[in-house]
Amino acid sequence: MDWQRARTPEKIEERKEAILAAAKELFQKNAYENISLNGIAAHAGFTKSNVYRYFSTREEIFLTIFVELLEKWSRSILKMYKNFDNPVDLHSFSKDFIEVTTKHQRFLELCSLVFISLEKNSSAEQLIEFKKYTLSLFSEHHRELKRLFPELTFLGTVTFLKMAHATLSLLWSSSNPNETLKEVLRTPEFQPLAPDFSKEAVFAIAILLEGILAPSNQDMFAE
Repeated sequence: MDWQRARTPEKIEERKEAILAAAKELFQKNAYENISLNGIAAHAGFTKSNVYRYFSTREEIFLTIFVELLEKWSRSILKMYKNFDNPVDLHSFSKDFIEVTTKHQRFLELCSLVFISLEKNSSAEQLIEFKKYTLSLFSEHHRELKRLFPELTFLGTVTFLKMAHATLSLLWSSSNPNETLKEVLRTPEFQPLAPDFSKEAVFAIAILLEGILAPSNQDMFAE
């Protein structure tokens, strides 16, 4: 595709969307680590130097994609919250939380990379926008979670969501090993180490919430 240099805000946005669309298409078929900036550029019909006019790194592209995935996950979880009323059974809540989250596999795949790669290689401008968006999103979650858990502070909600994302993304990664590791884990000796995402994730979310809501921990989350 022969792209002319974008000179208007509309054209610039059009180029950005083309780059993001190419990255999303590649991400549907490939692991993140196998997608390069050169590959994205070629798939979009750009040169690498053209891509640099709109995104300074591959990580900036995928941080933008992560925001879209985070939004979709968030809408699903907010809808799930409405199925509960105070008092809440933590096991049932955690089970539904994981059932909904498991449907957002691309979100889980990128989640751990936010902390170790995407944020570290994005511009200050994009990071500020991302952090503002995240706080706004967490505020929405807090309004619903406060209805279910009246003692929960905003800091408690932020801690819960941050730790849930970190924990679930790592559990998801460990539950999707490569073929070599799968073969090793089939050995009876190592079966106790075999991951069980649903079981372990439900347990983790329940324990996390229980700890944050415990009266003895309330001082840690005071506002």
